[in-house]
Amino acid sequence: MQIESIGELMRYVNGDADDESDDIVSETELYTLFAEWAESGKKPETRLNAAAEKRLYKALRVMVCAYKAALFKEEAEKLFEKLKEE
Repeated sequence: MQIESIGELMRYVNGDADDESDDIVSETELYTLFAEWAESGKKPETRLNAAAEKRLYKALRVMVCAYKAALFKEEAEKLFEKLKEE
């Protein structure tokens, strides 16, 4: 993802970067939840209220999709390079 998109996504989750009082989760917890979902393929459980959890899951889904897309792109490029070597 482009850096502008990442910043926008972070604002979607945690609002103003300079104001931690509006954060749904800490950056550390956000990364942990992202890694858990990316690894297991299942939404991680949280103890957030329904509205905050829905907002968080929407952002995490974007993050996981972008991560998986990058992995697929890398794999496609490797496969293409092997194909050219044949």
